[in-house]
Amino acid sequence: MIAHGLKPSLENGRLAQLTELWEMQFRLLGWRRRLRAFGDNDAGTLLWFEAPHPSDSGFSVFAVRHPRVGGRAVRGSTLEWVGPGAPRRWTLSSPLAATRVRGGRVWAKLDGVPIVACARDQIITCGLDPADVRAQPALSAVLRRVLRAAQPGAAWLDVQSVVGLRMDDPGASSSVHLEPWSYDRLGARAWEEIGSILERHDARMSVAYTPGWVDDGDPIRGELLVAGNAVERVPGRVHPSPLVHYVGKQARSADCATEFEAVRALRNRGICEIELHGYTHVHPDLERWAAAPGRHHKLGWYRELGVDVTSAIAARGPDRHPVTLGLELMREHIGEPTALVCPGNTCSNATLQHAHELGLQAVASTALALRGANGFSPVGGVVSVPLDGQPEAALATEGLVIGCFHDRDVAVEGVEWLGASLTRWRAAGARRFVDIRELTSALNLELSFAREGVESTVRIQRHGGTPLPRPFPALIQVGADVPREVALTSAAGTDRLEVEQLGGGLARVHIPAGV
Repeated sequence: MIAHGLKPSLENGRLAQLTELWEMQFRLLGWRRRLRAFGDNDAGTLLWFEAPHPSDSGFSVFAVRHPRVGGRAVRGSTLEWVGPGAPRRWTLSSPLAATRVRGGRVWAKLDGVPIVACARDQIITCGLDPADVRAQPALSAVLRRVLRAAQPGAAWLDVQSVVGLRMDDPGASSSVHLEPWSYDRLGARAWEEIGSILERHDARMSVAYTPGWVDDGDPIRGELLVAGNAVERVPGRVHPSPLVHYVGKQARSADCATEFEAVRALRNRGICEIELHGYTHVHPDLERWAAAPGRHHKLGWYRELGVDVTSAIAARGPDRHPVTLGLELMREHIGEPTALVCPGNTCSNATLQHAHELGLQAVASTALALRGANGFSPVGGVVSVPLDGQPEAALATEGLVIGCFHDRDVAVEGVEWLGASLTRWRAAGARRFVDIRELTSALNLELSFAREGVESTVRIQRHGGTPLPRPFPALIQVGADVPREVALTSAAGTDRLEVEQLGGGLARVHIPAGV
């Protein structure tokens, strides 16, 4: 399908960027759209995405035109949505350059200048550049509003004001070996208090666990026990973290065995899930690390998966890849993880591809990437911020937020630090705290909505991930006649969902656990 006098695009790099730009927004809404056709002319690139029709009568087409980047004619810091639905204004963190659009109904403006408009033929013209959307999360909110306005009568995931909780480093030996970072590990009582805080906030948390403990081979600094027994000290040897008790002499102590039992108890209560945080959190060339004079002082020795260590990983071969070895330890001692949470938020493309080959569902670093057919794709509108950062600014993006922290933060600041942080996020508007597994489960759903006479139906199809651990909210645009309940159809069977009226023809339902 090539229309409007367009020719097939020769700018494959630009086409890939634009396609990914929209597919990221589809994923966050809980939609699946297939690029049906594309084309180029002097006015720009036009994309057609195929979508299920709300009435179940086949497919509809969503079309969007991106003008040439060379036509960018406006620069500003105030972004406004003036299209269908409630108006909204954002102040951007840095000035943005965009392309002025002309003609049609204006849907978005930058410093008062139109940058998104809908023409009479229902083709959306969008003057935003893909790279800018990734750098400015508020732009993702505009794109999702575009999609909802262009396809009324839809259902989508209610991710606004959802905050993922991610605690890094339990299990890692860096708390002992990296002296500028060293700290006393959380004990059983502290973990119990963490559980109580999470329960008070109806929260779930991801524990990014490092399953391999590295021995520095130095008996002067401390004694190493594995499963309660003293072991031969071999520099660079890796032991299962859940079995380790390190008794410090010139270094900190770390009772990882007690720590792990406490974390597992929280998992059994449905409060947290344990995900893979690399293999050791130490440079993959462990022999070099063990012999390096600065191994106890230099942060660079504690980066395991980034671009800087690609050659060291490649030299080991795929069977000795840190993610492979970490996954083996997780499966033997802990269970099957859903996600790779990258130590130090560093990850190479080669490691992403390897994690995909191993079957992981998500990779979390500074962004969140979900599994696709051929690799991982970043999800647009997901913002990773420090948990003790500025919740108002993060939530203003209208997207998903992942609040990141370390067990060290709680160990140094006290358990009350975590409670105070969650209270601040609640006060700023956070409605729901989730872990990465719950988030991945929701983002692997495809939602659609249809009205057939007096009956309204939400249809859900799962495209990967695990079943929802608890009900997850979704929104439906039902128009003036809001039903009291809707039907739900999914692989789990049929159900009836109560409808919460929100005004403006918008309603909320909760997708049941187990879907």
